[in-house]
Amino acid sequence: RDILRDELVKAMKQVDSHTVSAAQAKSLMSEQQFEEFYQGFMDYLGEDKGDFPEDPWVVDDDVWSRVMKEWLGMSDPSKLAPVPKRQEGGLPSFKKFGLDEESDDDDLGLAKDGDEEEAENEMYERKLDVDNEQTEQVDEKRKSRMDFFQELEYAWLPYLEEYYETLTPEMRSLDWRQEDLWRLHPQQRRECYRQWLLEAHEEARGILPELAHLLERNAESRAALDRDRKLAVLREMQVVGMTTTAVSKYQLLLKELRPEIVIVEEAAEVLEAHILTALHPRTQHVVLIGDHQQLRPSTAVYRLSKQFHLDVSLFERLIHNGASHVTLLQQRRMHPKISRLIKPRRAEFCLALLAVLSRPSPVTSMSFHFLPQGTIPSSVT
Repeated sequence: RDILRDELVKAMKQVDSHTVSAAQAKSLMSEQQFEEFYQGFMDYLGEDKGDFPEDPWVVDDDVWSRVMKEWLGMSDPSKLAPVPKRQEGGLPSFKKFGLDEESDDDDLGLAKDGDEEEAENEMYERKLDVDNEQTEQVDEKRKSRMDFFQELEYAWLPYLEEYYETLTPEMRSLDWRQEDLWRLHPQQRRECYRQWLLEAHEEARGILPELAHLLERNAESRAALDRDRKLAVLREMQVVGMTTTAVSKYQLLLKELRPEIVIVEEAAEVLEAHILTALHPRTQHVVLIGDHQQLRPSTAVYRLSKQFHLDVSLFERLIHNGASHVTLLQQRRMHPKISRLIKPRRAEFCLALLAVLSRPSPVTSMSFHFLPQGTIPSSVT
């Protein structure tokens, strides 16, 4: 994988470059032509050779760049790249629309109703809780396992055949392989450089699909090996626990593991589709534990909940359809003395709490005074 990635980085750099490197020039010219060209440059310098090497085959990119500047008679050869004036296709930049990458629907003028905004705020708070647990610095070892990313800075150049169609007959007939490059006039030299650039660009672009295919096969093989390794460990375990996200991520692994019993905690907060991904033909028993009268599962798109009821969990749907279930009579989460205090006055307690929370000013502390059962203060009403 690392070897393929290095080759891909090399090809992408060549595709993204608007100059001809020393290695590309050596591959484009024959050995004799390259030696004659560099000897012509040394003759051009005369006695003032400075630190230029005598051997043409030790010429690196820095030396080659200086050679090209002298031969072309310009300080920036990249300006010769035949970039199309109008780039077709692709995605426009965020700057074109006056947006940044974190713009949301509000910036685009799409108004949300109150329920949708409240749902998004709730999802955002949940995401913050998850992010806070995962804020650890990425070390070099983890970086090596991350997805490959290579950014392109410049526009892709046209194919050589397309470019030839834009040339005049005189320039189209130029065959630099048969010419003494130092005898060409400046316009022909620059045209010759453009052809070098396009040939190198086209060669590098041609190997990208093959490298991508090899990387995909490599990734599939590595994923299969990793899945087999995890499967061997999991088969030795009596109980395997995972989040609903992991259930979707390791769906193939679960189908190979084939657990006969599936237990879902907080099932009323899990989307039905997430539970279904954990099931397979060998499943014999599904245990759902939760409370459908509390939080429902949240969808990434609020309209899916509001219009299509995707926020109804499998747990809630089965109960509403009359499936047999058991309700716990003991919660074991509160001291009996506190429970006896609150249970007779649940209505007053809830109303008083709502009254406090509905105040516009922030609340730093609160205390509750319970009235005789059945009486409600007018302020709360």
